[in-house]
Amino acid sequence: MKKYSILLLPMIFWFISGCETPTGGFERTNNKDPLSPAFRAGTITGLQASADTAGVITVRWAETDETATRNVLEKSLGDSLNFTTIAELSTDILQFSDTSFEVRKNTYYRLSSYLEVAGNDDVLLGRSKAVLTFGEIVNLANEFLIEENSLRLTWSTDVPFYTHFI
Repeated sequence: MKKYSILLLPMIFWFISGCETPTGGFERTNNKDPLSPAFRAGTITGLQASADTAGVITVRWAETDETATRNVLEKSLGDSLNFTTIAELSTDILQFSDTSFEVRKNTYYRLSSYLEVAGNDDVLLGRSKAVLTFGEIVNLANEFLIEENSLRLTWSTDVPFYTHFI
């Protein structure tokens, strides 16, 4: 047995010394690997929001890369910083109807696409934002009606689904 060990040791050393690692390390060339320089992030294009006369806001988009495994739709009322998640969607869904009737003059929608990684935090692949701008109350006027002992207020707005004002 010793005789074979002595013969095998030089062969193993020769084999190991012939292996080498590239100077830059192992190359990652898979475009679906988030650590690869060739990685193409999932992108969301054409994010749009529109409101109908009933007050339903429809958000639509296109997903241009099948790398993403889930999308998160968020909404912000009045500013573009403080978003709240309103839906987590699979990537085959390309529109969402917001029936909450919560809007401000500027209502922002943000859609983020993620790659789910088992046992780790999900990888953010792409993000897109759209703003839906609603009109303000304009032409506010008041008139005191002495005979009726009342005050008449008049205004207009271009938001068709406002049902009442406070």
